[in-house]
Amino acid sequence: MTRNEAVILGTGALLLFAAMVINPWMLSRLLERDLVHLDLRLMIFAVEFALAISGLLLVVHRKTLKVANIALAGFVILLCGSLLLTIDMWLAGVKIDNSVTYIKDVNEVDARLGWKPRPGTGRHFYRGLFDVTYGIDADGLRKMPGVPHPDFNLFFFGDSFTFGHGVADQKTYSYVIAERYLDDRVNIHNAGVMGYGMTQIYLRFLEVENRIGHGDLVILAPLTEDLTRNYETFAERTALRNLMLSNGSEGSQQLRNYPDFSDGTFQYRELPQTLTLSQGLWSRAINAPVSGALFRTLSGGAAKRQRAVDQSLIMLNLIAEKTHAKGARFALVFLPRNNECLTRTYSLNVSRFQYLDLMDKFPSDRDGLDRLIFKGEGHWNDEGQRVAARAMVSVLVEANLIERRYLRD
Repeated sequence: MTRNEAVILGTGALLLFAAMVINPWMLSRLLERDLVHLDLRLMIFAVEFALAISGLLLVVHRKTLKVANIALAGFVILLCGSLLLTIDMWLAGVKIDNSVTYIKDVNEVDARLGWKPRPGTGRHFYRGLFDVTYGIDADGLRKMPGVPHPDFNLFFFGDSFTFGHGVADQKTYSYVIAERYLDDRVNIHNAGVMGYGMTQIYLRFLEVENRIGHGDLVILAPLTEDLTRNYETFAERTALRNLMLSNGSEGSQQLRNYPDFSDGTFQYRELPQTLTLSQGLWSRAINAPVSGALFRTLSGGAAKRQRAVDQSLIMLNLIAEKTHAKGARFALVFLPRNNECLTRTYSLNVSRFQYLDLMDKFPSDRDGLDRLIFKGEGHWNDEGQRVAARAMVSVLVEANLIERRYLRD
């Protein structure tokens, strides 16, 4: 065997070995991260396939290929990859275009919560998808029908999916439950807020806590990703911060503080307002639309997420304790994302949490799930909110948290 053949054979063998290592099962263990997101899995499979084919071609054609040609091809691939990475990082710094989407008069800066809904009405626009008005009551909750003398109150806490991102007041799953499923003896409150993670959801609960009484029902309805959304992860995600407060008439507001929960206590930590050159480049890298997840993982993202999940479990237990101390009832319900419904697996390991499972009430096929969301945006549309309402009532009745006598005929 010539030296040329040996080099090519060795390179082919390395590529085949890389193809064996780069797969969702192996990477999830090496990176300590659940890789169940379908788009990410498909990307990994594509890379795995390309490596396997390249390695096989090198092994089979080792006698006819030249090292110089392979080196040139590798250089071209590396150059193209660097260009794509540069474009990806550049996209992370592109400001939100108000002609495409904006949020106006919906949120306001809050010293404790970071931001919260502003009483009144606000507009949320996303070109080609929705143009809706949000109604916010005097207590900062999403507008609901209201019942003057209910048998009990039902409170929903969560993020944008509970708030009803992109849908009118009457289309949120909480409003649909009030109109279609539960009668006028139940008063429902929607305390969801766009962009909230568990830390802010807990603080939101503490704000509303004095309204919770004996016999009431508190439902915590986050996404699993909300368990990881804390100061450490939020401070990195400039796109989310900008979307909450930097559009429309809210452009003059600047988010400065963010709550941080650690070992049972809250701190209000200052968010970075200016960045050095190296910090700016790193911010672009971790916020890149395609490659950002990889950079966040390599920078200790798994450890950050695990710390956030641990603290979320503490906060959930505190919410349950405070609710039960008032003689009220409590349940945790994870709202499933489309990629989770496809795999019938949550994107985080939630085995330590006691929760009611909505997932089997949702479609499991791509077409059925696509009909539930705004295309290319990801949040539930009117149909998605209707499916969520039906699923929520079903699991609450099955868990005996709502008696059948409260159901509408």
